[in-house]
Amino acid sequence: MRLRGGVEWASIERTTRSVTRFGDEVDSTRLWTELRLPSLGALNWSLKVEGTDRDNSLSAARRAALDVAAPSQALPDYLLGGRAWLYQLQGDMPLSDTVMAAASYRRLVDDFDNDHYGLRGRDSDELSVNLSWQASGDVAVSAWGQYQEYRLSQRGLEFNPTAAPSHANAPWRQRIKDASVGAGFNVRWQVSPVLAASVDFSHSDNDSSYRSRWLADADTGEAAGTADSLPGYAVDVQRLDAALDWDYSDRTRIRLRYLYERFRSSDWAWDDDQFNALAFAWNSPRYDAHALLVSVRYQFREGR
Repeated sequence: MRLRGGVEWASIERTTRSVTRFGDEVDSTRLWTELRLPSLGALNWSLKVEGTDRDNSLSAARRAALDVAAPSQALPDYLLGGRAWLYQLQGDMPLSDTVMAAASYRRLVDDFDNDHYGLRGRDSDELSVNLSWQASGDVAVSAWGQYQEYRLSQRGLEFNPTAAPSHANAPWRQRIKDASVGAGFNVRWQVSPVLAASVDFSHSDNDSSYRSRWLADADTGEAAGTADSLPGYAVDVQRLDAALDWDYSDRTRIRLRYLYERFRSSDWAWDDDQFNALAFAWNSPRYDAHALLVSVRYQFREGR
């Protein structure tokens, strides 16, 4: 068993200017610890916990721009105070002399002290697994898979329509969820002392969803407490990268490479039967792309 830890403190002052000049400061304190746990048979594993506390000191000009009934800007995320916690568990285990398995789980919880509109919080979960196999001295194969989910919470203000000022700048809360599932494999083959081949393939499926809740009566007719869910956005991507490297001489290497990408998306704003005016009546992006590349690298002087 091995225990490590540390503490870090940082103070960052920023001066920015658009129409108004702002001078703001953020102090952060980071505590972390990593515990290498006793092996369970062939399994090696470790646990890491990290906490960060952020305090901000906003300039008078910044506060004056935010503390109004109809602010024209949100507080940038790099100036937000708050607390973040990170938890990570990872491990690896040899399954044989030539096969190794590894996995990792990571969770982030980040809460912001934001009294104005904009970002309120975010958290995420990430899980990955990897399997590698040294098939021979010349061939190595590995496969991987991962799942990622990100969640954001933010607060907004309704635009003040001049014809209906009764509920100007009604607040609303939006929650955004992004999820991604990916998998792939790669192969490395040293065909001969001067010839090497590689293949990398990956596939990912990504989905986003949005849900909003009105916190006060809105001029557009929504009552406080009502919720809306917008259709999500989905992307499916496949990629293939295959290469052949030939050491023509001690100084010359020739590479032949083939790239392929298949991209499919589904977005409600691009549909032909809904709101396609937002996308100028174009269809949601989808394509198949191929590329063939040839490169030659020549070293004029031998390395020392």
